[in-house]
Amino acid sequence: MESGDQRILDNVLKKTTVAQNSAIVQASREVGIIAKTFIIIGLPGEDEESLANTKNWLVTNRPPKADVTLYTPYSDTPITLHPERFDVQYDPVPDGQLWYKGHMNEAHSVVSTKALTKERITEARNEIEKAWRASL
Repeated sequence: MESGDQRILDNVLKKTTVAQNSAIVQASREVGIIAKTFIIIGLPGEDEESLANTKNWLVTNRPPKADVTLYTPYSDTPITLHPERFDVQYDPVPDGQLWYKGHMNEAHSVVSTKALTKERITEARNEIEKAWRASL
């Protein structure tokens, strides 16, 4: 899924829609499949509106399992090879030190966007996961 905001999905060339992602969660629920979503906070172009849309998507769709993670810019990806094409700035991190998820309040973003600081992205990740968990 990666985001509950269509602009962010388009920015990362996901080739899915928010509506399609919602339909997958609902269809899975109807046939007894436990859907697990993977949400990434801090993707290129992230702003307060996209954060709110993602939070709303998780709370509304209530997938039974979710990973809410911080975006990590892995080497040799379109974003790291052509950062000028994306609204994201990042602190380089050696590949051996990258990890995708930690415990609440222990992970810290290494990325920022024009609209969000690294600190705000970290804070938003924690808020979004907390809201999703409260919705279950």
